[in-house]
Amino acid sequence: MAMSARAVPLEPMQMIGLMRKILLVTALFTLVALPAHAALVEVEWDEPDPAQHTQLKADAVERAKEKAVLEAAIALLPEEMTEARQVLLTQELQGQADNFVLTYAEVSMSQTPTGWVLFLEVTINEQQLMSWLKQVGMYHTTAQVQYYDLRVVGAGDEVWEEIGRLQAVSGVEPQAGAMPRLTLELAGTLWNGHIETGGGWHSETGDSLESVWYALWGYYFGEGGGVRPTGGTSASAGAGGVATAGGGDTGFSIPAGSGEVLEMSGWYTADGVYAFNKTLTEEWTSEVAAAELLGVTMRSTGLSARWLVRAASPAALEAKLQSYVSGRGLTFVLHAR
Repeated sequence: MAMSARAVPLEPMQMIGLMRKILLVTALFTLVALPAHAALVEVEWDEPDPAQHTQLKADAVERAKEKAVLEAAIALLPEEMTEARQVLLTQELQGQADNFVLTYAEVSMSQTPTGWVLFLEVTINEQQLMSWLKQVGMYHTTAQVQYYDLRVVGAGDEVWEEIGRLQAVSGVEPQAGAMPRLTLELAGTLWNGHIETGGGWHSETGDSLESVWYALWGYYFGEGGGVRPTGGTSASAGAGGVATAGGGDTGFSIPAGSGEVLEMSGWYTADGVYAFNKTLTEEWTSEVAAAELLGVTMRSTGLSARWLVRAASPAALEAKLQSYVSGRGLTFVLHAR
């Protein structure tokens, strides 16, 4: 007896289920084929109102990028994180995904009974992400805590909550007499930080506790030039606080690519550095439009400091510097940024 075959139409729900299975298999094969720094991320969202589609999809894309960065960060760590620190890592990375995403592209998108499912291919800058993990301390303290000696000057009790959060992120705990030694001082609206490592020390100035904290620990962990975290209460992503000549207004910023770098060395106490900083930012108003103290470092020859300056008159500034260092045992170099 001859037999014939005929196609049986699938019900709508069966069709959706089949499509999702096909997409999942395709996604798995795509993931295997992607280079190591790329990830395929799936996100879903409910969409009760089609008029919200554009905004909800944009939100889903951001969630997909954050998810990809978080998963990449966890994979880069040398040891498995505790659940509590993974929560902290998630919080620190919120709003920062674009700092580590090189490219992203939509692979596929399909409708579900209540909304949509999106597959996004995200390429991560793992070198940048690794630098950030090391700078904030998470990479170095995944397996064990880093003890340190802490001293806080000029700040009220309200700062201890933020210090506690920063300690938890960096994986450090205070212990009297431990090394390194960290001093944090609030002077007006600026934070001054100082870390002593046994073989030398390093200082930073900034307009937020968070920016100074991460700059100091970045120096200690060997990632001082890495990515500056911008989460939390930080008002500045940079390492140094900005000061304008004549007013001390920390709201001024020197545009990227402009200005000169001033390097001066020969001091034996920090008082000399900060005395010159006051001269540079408050007294030399005709020669300096703005100046930013980038940091102070202890070397075998004494203290050295670096500023980013925008000179109103470069020739006049150089003459002032020559006059200032004369007889003080100081040397300076002023060069383009």
